[in-house]
Amino acid sequence: MPKAGCTALNAGWPDSPTLRFKELLTLLRVSRSKAYELMKTDPDFPKGIPLYDSVQSPKFYWTHEAIAWVEGRNAKYRTQQEGC
Repeated sequence: MPKAGCTALNAGWPDSPTLRFKELLTLLRVSRSKAYELMKTDPDFPKGIPLYDSVQSPKFYWTHEAIAWVEGRNAKYRTQQEGC
């Protein structure tokens, strides 16, 4: 039986189209400091979208971008492992 908030097809992935920052951290299983490091160093890391026009606006993240980032990291890891 799938968890609440998840579909049977992709159990474990959220079914909401957007994520808050804390939800992004939970989904990616990284700490806040690691997420900030990845934002600076990884150009493929999901980009935050401001909710409104303000420097201090909270940001949301597209769920499909976060999932694509995880799958891209997985593909990169698998390619490196097969090359050994």
